[in-house]
Amino acid sequence: MNEKIEKVRKWFWVWDDDKEEEWLRKKANEGWQLSKIGLINSYEFQRKETRDTIYRIDYKDGYNLKLDDYLQVFEDSGWEHIGEMSGRHYFRTPMRGEDEPEIYTDNESKITKYKSILVGFYIFIPLFLFPISFLQNSTKSIGFIIFIIILELFFIFSVIKLSLRISRLKRL
Repeated sequence: MNEKIEKVRKWFWVWDDDKEEEWLRKKANEGWQLSKIGLINSYEFQRKETRDTIYRIDYKDGYNLKLDDYLQVFEDSGWEHIGEMSGRHYFRTPMRGEDEPEIYTDNESKITKYKSILVGFYIFIPLFLFPISFLQNSTKSIGFIIFIIILELFFIFSVIKLSLRISRLKRL
């Protein structure tokens, strides 16, 4: 049997996981089921029967994570683990009834998820300040300094966006 596979690269910010989940659901409704997650937002889909499938993304870092126990909780709740990319775990389940299944049933759990992502960004911001201060007197490393500044701005932007997402959830 000749299995059809589609490989797609599509960028989603970590705080836009709801948009990513909607996109994955749309692909499933078109007959493309997610089969593999790659680095830097690369997805592999297999052509399957069209069915309404709900995708959810959870974030768990590798520290102190008992992966077998973690995955078992989801499996017991009817979720299939598709894969993991940079601490982001992808799950799916068929749509049943009228209400979309959720892995988080309250905003406090969602807030905790985004806060744990935010901690990762906080850790990296000071690390970029050291090379800039160390190399600021060297004209040979201007390109490196510019690269570090761009990365620093990316991390600051990410912290702001995640903080705004947390603030919105707190208001709900």
